[in-house]
Amino acid sequence: MVYLIVKDIMRGEPFAMEDELATTLRAKMRELDLRSIPVVDDEGKLVGVIGRKDLLRVTSGKSMILVKGIASPPIVTCSPDSTIEEVAREMVEKDIAMVPVVKDNNFLLGFLTIEDVLRVVSERKPERGKISVSEVMSKEVEICSPEDSLTKVWTRMEETGFSGFPVLRDGKLVGIVTRKDIIERGSIRLELESEKGRFRNPPKVKRVMKHPVITLKQEDTIEKAKEIMLSKKIGRIPVVDNKGKLVGIVDREDILRAYLGMKRV
Repeated sequence: MVYLIVKDIMRGEPFAMEDELATTLRAKMRELDLRSIPVVDDEGKLVGVIGRKDLLRVTSGKSMILVKGIASPPIVTCSPDSTIEEVAREMVEKDIAMVPVVKDNNFLLGFLTIEDVLRVVSERKPERGKISVSEVMSKEVEICSPEDSLTKVWTRMEETGFSGFPVLRDGKLVGIVTRKDIIERGSIRLELESEKGRFRNPPKVKRVMKHPVITLKQEDTIEKAKEIMLSKKIGRIPVVDNKGKLVGIVDREDILRAYLGMKRV
């Protein structure tokens, strides 16, 4: 088999400049539907990355903060000559969705997203697409209620590392709420500011959750799950039984791990 390398599929843009306003970048990320973006200095050298949760720091009292004030160091970088499979395995092991591509002196060449990698790996290993969702899904699912406050849910997302929760009312799946949903509507900033006395009615999950919910059955294949995730641009899908009861959840990392033949730790 001829191994694809990073420079064959990496994206060259977009990227953020460290001295641009974080509010400007937030608008750009919303418009382009970006989960994260690399940040460079005036010389084009990588200085960090911005993810959706970093944008939470941009409150009404910090509207003039610069990108470099909220950027985080990259967890992983790769070279343009790394193989796609090498990067894919590191993404799964480190639980990251974007890897900057750099050359000498940390000069940014581009980046890879988990969607790019999942698409390529699945195309090259189609036989593994027949694995059932039930074999790779997480059975212990973090859930929330439509009446939960967004601060409570956001805090649990930070504590657990999960970026989306199914929403249940009286045991019935009625929606799903993700970090993207909360940030895009500015609701978490309003909620945090409400705790400082600026707003009397903090928003609840039911205000931002998505419904009806896209779901999978246990017998569905990971190929089907992958196609839905890539076409709908979603990172996780609840799994239900024949009666519609929630029995698990599967995310992009689960699907990529299965295509790579990696075992869950």
